[in-house]
Amino acid sequence: MKQLLLMAGKGQKTGFNIMVVLSLIGLLTASWRISGTIPYLVSFAVNFISPDYCLFFAFVLNAALSLLIGTAFGTSATMGVITMSICIAAGADPMLAGGAVLAGCYVGDRNSPVSSSASLVAVVTKTDLYQNVRLMLFSAAIPFVLSCLIYLGFGVSQTYQEIHMALGEQFAQEFVMSWWSAVPAIILLGLIFAKLDIKKSISISALSALVLAFVLQERGIEEILNTLFSGYVSKNLSLSKMLNGGGFLSMVPVVIIICISCTYSGLFEGTALIDTLKNGVEKISKKALLLQQYY
Repeated sequence: MKQLLLMAGKGQKTGFNIMVVLSLIGLLTASWRISGTIPYLVSFAVNFISPDYCLFFAFVLNAALSLLIGTAFGTSATMGVITMSICIAAGADPMLAGGAVLAGCYVGDRNSPVSSSASLVAVVTKTDLYQNVRLMLFSAAIPFVLSCLIYLGFGVSQTYQEIHMALGEQFAQEFVMSWWSAVPAIILLGLIFAKLDIKKSISISALSALVLAFVLQERGIEEILNTLFSGYVSKNLSLSKMLNGGGFLSMVPVVIIICISCTYSGLFEGTALIDTLKNGVEKISKKALLLQQYY
């Protein structure tokens, strides 16, 4: 039993870094909500939507936000809800609009440096996160361009009606809508491009958002701390579906899953339980590479 516990502990040690990153992502999404960063980015982005190309913009804007915040769920709950509403108001096919929104949401879930999936892959495979993201973006380029062309094609082939959404006015009821709210996002992008450690990048961006929440949005310390722990809760029922969420507690189920997975990893490695299977897969991969080189 002592040996098994040591193996499990070794697996937990391997996954500790990703658990920290996941927790920080929960804090980041909460801080961006209470600071007004996500509301500002969403309200700013929808101003560029043209009714004739609403499907294209629904895909692109959701892809852009998901790349920025690294979560499909967070994107679908904010930009996704809004772009879907705009598409329906413009008379777009709900099936096509839903496809555009969901496809865009998952772009960042796969390719963003702050995505929990990307961080997990880097930790488990012991590879460099930014190198992985660069390669994933390269492989995603052609599907992304094809998707843009498809949604543009559907936009041209249909007739839409004019839409008017005072989204900024709705958010202004709860937030001070200033360009300062975009600073945490700008900081995160700059640090990612500078290839700073992802934990430091997220922490600095979240800290800047908390300063804005206190200074610009005039939120109290107690409210800020509660938001970081349990997530943001909007006082406006009409905005709650778009803004509620985030926080440390939102990442606890994922952290528990990673914790259990890492326990299995440590046990499998220590007991050599799946070495036969690993060796078999390795032999098959080598043969596949030889065939690829031959052809």
